[in-house]
Amino acid sequence: MQALQHLLVQLQSKTPQLAFCLGNVATQAFFANREAEVKALRQQWHFPRGVKTAVSYHPLAVRRRPNLWAYFLEDWKFLVSVYKKSRQ
Repeated sequence: MQALQHLLVQLQSKTPQLAFCLGNVATQAFFANREAEVKALRQQWHFPRGVKTAVSYHPLAVRRRPNLWAYFLEDWKFLVSVYKKSRQ
């Protein structure tokens, strides 16, 4: 969990506009919830730790399970659409 502590320090000093968690492990750690699952949380905005956050499948999971590819792309498009709006 040393990496998580480093991330928390970075969140306080950098105040990011958004975060994107890839995979259940990252999602569970960032949300501080062992029950959190990408399947249930994707395509929505959440605010764990006070940061606007989206989630998607981990790229290795997508590689192992090609049926997740369409969902993975949808999640990136969801993220990009909001990011583009914030830059205008």
